[in-house]
Amino acid sequence: MFLFESPRNNRMLAALPAEDYKRLRSYFEHVRMSPGQFIHEAATPVTYVYFPTSAIVAPLYEVKNGASVQLAIVGSEGFTGISSLLGGGSSPGIVVQAPGYGYRIKEKILKMEFERQGFLQQLALHFVQALMTQMAQNAVCNRHHNVEKQLCRFLLMSLDRSSGRELQMTHEQIAIMLGVRRESVTQAALKLQTAGAIRYSRGHITVFEREELKKSVCECYSVVNKEYERLLWTRRTHRSAVHGPWGGTKGRQRERTMVRKLWRAPDCSAGNQISPSPDFGSS
Repeated sequence: MFLFESPRNNRMLAALPAEDYKRLRSYFEHVRMSPGQFIHEAATPVTYVYFPTSAIVAPLYEVKNGASVQLAIVGSEGFTGISSLLGGGSSPGIVVQAPGYGYRIKEKILKMEFERQGFLQQLALHFVQALMTQMAQNAVCNRHHNVEKQLCRFLLMSLDRSSGRELQMTHEQIAIMLGVRRESVTQAALKLQTAGAIRYSRGHITVFEREELKKSVCECYSVVNKEYERLLWTRRTHRSAVHGPWGGTKGRQRERTMVRKLWRAPDCSAGNQISPSPDFGSS
């Protein structure tokens, strides 16, 4: 089996100018990530920075009694290890929420590129701001909205950060993410399944009617989405319009269309033909 994928399947890397991307391309390592794997251990130095392409990961915060909470998710729109690039040295624990693939690069190499104060740094800082919005809005949503609305938000956000319409997640994983009881997630999922919006079977969720989810979701989904588009689409488009590889009006329009597609509809069929990678833990 072959996978058609490249680092450009991550929308952050796809937005880099050709020259910047070329400098980094040879340092990326293709990795497979399995659910429950920790790609960063909490309070330890960051060795690798991960750019998911089809996997979804989440920062995990734990307390002394062993309980944990996940306040955000990151997929093909972003990357991990940002605290290290900003000088923090360590990162919260990062766990794989949904299986898939991605690319990793040594932290010291990416940090050198970050310190060039080029387009990567601009993108990274915009991503941090968008991620903070997601975390804050998720906290508001988990406090004030019912489980069905929270579940719809979570499913839509997960679909935005992966490819296709299928998600490999258990009710237990989703319950941890939302900070609710597993039984509450099961009841909400059953209601959505009865409405024909999703089908759930043994940790596998298929979304049939995205519009049905949008009818039931709270405003938190659009708040976060608009902020991601503003920071990782609008500003990026403005920069590309000034410095993009195509000149003139037509060039600006072409670049604007390309950047819009990066956030809204990643093309996971493009890229290089490569063999499936081993689990990152064995590489």
